[in-house]
Amino acid sequence: AAQHYHGRSHYRRMANLSLKGSLPTVFTSPRAMISHSYACARIPGKADAKFMRQCSSLPTNATARIASKLGRPVTDLQTEARLDFLRAKALDVSDMRVIASLVASNTVVEHLDLTGNGFGADAIASLIEILRSCPSLQSLVVGNNNLRGGVSELAAAAAEHQGLLSLSLQANAIAGS
Repeated sequence: AAQHYHGRSHYRRMANLSLKGSLPTVFTSPRAMISHSYACARIPGKADAKFMRQCSSLPTNATARIASKLGRPVTDLQTEARLDFLRAKALDVSDMRVIASLVASNTVVEHLDLTGNGFGADAIASLIEILRSCPSLQSLVVGNNNLRGGVSELAAAAAEHQGLLSLSLQANAIAGS
């Protein structure tokens, strides 16, 4: 069985274990920083292969930055039904693009709370992507994000969503036209 190592050379050591060859390259490179606990706790399988394909298309520093801001593995974005751990994490527009890409593969997400990040109207496209790719989503909370004029596009996408029961836009500077 693989041992749990701590420190800088953790992933290099993992590559030298008896499982060498069965671990994907991503665990022996800086990309492994995406999720320390993910690398330590899982043996790659079919679900892991899908995650690895998605992560390989994302910049390593972007996913590592998000994992650092969240204080948890980015894989949680793809597996958790309640994504309320995204509140007030200082997420910006580029973070939202990566998050939308990861959440898009989450088939069980029901609640997404992005309150208090202040990412602005430029993140509307990412929010719309999440709405379009997550039919199980029932509640989207995007309060206090300075969404301004982009709210009309978001509202239109929310109206098209079959399962959405709640869209919270409180404390946004919404401009009318």
